[in-house]
Amino acid sequence: PRAPPPPALPVESGVAKAQRSGSTTKDAGVKASTNDKDTLGAEGEAAASTDHSVPQVVVERRHLFWRKLPPALESSSIYATLHQNGTLKDLESKLGKDVQSLVEEHFVRERRVQALTEAERVGREVGALGGVVKAGSLTFFADQRRWNNIAIGLTKLGLTNAELRSAVLELDETVLSPGVVEVLMPCLPTADDVEAIAPYDGDPTLLAKVERFFFEVRDVPLFTQRVHALSAKHAFAASAARALERIERLTAAAAAVADSDALDTLLALVLLVGNAMNAQTERGGAHALDLSVLLRLADVRSMKTGKARTTLLQVLVDLTSSLHVSAWPSQIAAVDGAATINYAHISAELASLSRSLDLVNRVRTGVASKTRSQAKPDPFLRVMDGWMAGARRDLDAMLSQLKTAKRLVNAAARRLGAELDRDEEVAGGPENFFGLLSMFRKQWLEAEAANAAATAREAREAFLAKAAAEHKAAAVARRKAKEAAAQSQSAVGQAGTYPPGEGTVHRRHGRVTLRGGGRPR
Repeated sequence: PRAPPPPALPVESGVAKAQRSGSTTKDAGVKASTNDKDTLGAEGEAAASTDHSVPQVVVERRHLFWRKLPPALESSSIYATLHQNGTLKDLESKLGKDVQSLVEEHFVRERRVQALTEAERVGREVGALGGVVKAGSLTFFADQRRWNNIAIGLTKLGLTNAELRSAVLELDETVLSPGVVEVLMPCLPTADDVEAIAPYDGDPTLLAKVERFFFEVRDVPLFTQRVHALSAKHAFAASAARALERIERLTAAAAAVADSDALDTLLALVLLVGNAMNAQTERGGAHALDLSVLLRLADVRSMKTGKARTTLLQVLVDLTSSLHVSAWPSQIAAVDGAATINYAHISAELASLSRSLDLVNRVRTGVASKTRSQAKPDPFLRVMDGWMAGARRDLDAMLSQLKTAKRLVNAAARRLGAELDRDEEVAGGPENFFGLLSMFRKQWLEAEAANAAATAREAREAFLAKAAAEHKAAAVARRKAKEAAAQSQSAVGQAGTYPPGEGTVHRRHGRVTLRGGGRPR
């Protein structure tokens, strides 16, 4: 068994030693250089002169891990007595050699190992991948899981470090598409990553994949922030489209409710029928109704007995067929799209858009400050300045459209007796108003389908009843014809023969024939 491995080296120490290894190795750290004895020192010279083909002997010892008693406890323990009365000294004199030999026999062993090359020694010292300093082996990451995830992400991108660096500097969205940016975001270096890689001035080819990427983008001003700003730019378009669609659906639903004359006539009919049903009660004589009653019409059953009891809603559907108001469900079909929209969702979407603009603006200010001394303006500034102006106009336009939509929705709700502009949290937002109308519209269409099915069923039953009556009448007619024929045959059979000279009656297979001439009397 081996002793526990030494603790990991600090990042700075690893970088410094990696820099020294870059100057003491040749061809990616395979052979030691003969011109760097001053850097290696005495140990380096000895290691360089070691014959690596000869195995070395390593002594391994099994240790017993314990904790020593503190002096305050030791003085009052049995061990103090053992020391004072010489018990331990006597044991050591009698069994010391035996104990030593037993320990060496059971808990000490020698093992031959191959001597480390200079590249392996330096590689283990700086924590190189594979234990040898070579191209792509130097890593300074303590979080191996994050290192693996970044390496996988960079491989998935399929772009070189130079291509990524150039695309971010030029803000080339033909390369940095939304999909590429989404994969690149978790791979971006943090401030600590940049600080850790900044002191390295050795051979870049020795760096591992992730460290090489950080090394090559370290000098790009605000590299990570640029990518975050580009991601916000990409997300802005999708979020703006969602917010605008919700605003337009609210506006369309409010306009449809306000313009539906058939809905007005239907509400008048519901008021009329309700007053008739509530006659001579406190609920009768109403001049207006609360919209919530619309969802209870399907629950009021008819008291007329029959095979299928109808509902008040089905009765209203039959009444409206003569009033030409059955088109109201199609006139307010837009309420279905607005039934799940509330103002809070839209406001949150617009607030997110505003935060995205603020993020881009902060990055833009930082890039401008970092690149003030450049001869040419940074492409990031040119692209983002133009985009931010248009995005700000779009956001202001959506805020104005939301105000207009609220005004239209509140007007449509007040027209039908609902109140949404008093307190959205208490009275409910547009999702309650349009949700109620959407549910009533669905119930109405179901009642229409139920009435149509009942009419078809009645027509089918009438057809079957008529067919059954006709079949019964035909059967009766056939039976009467058979009875008449049977009576006629019976009369002929009872007669037997005709008078002499007028022929003879013969029977065969149920048929009666007259032979011998003459007509039967």
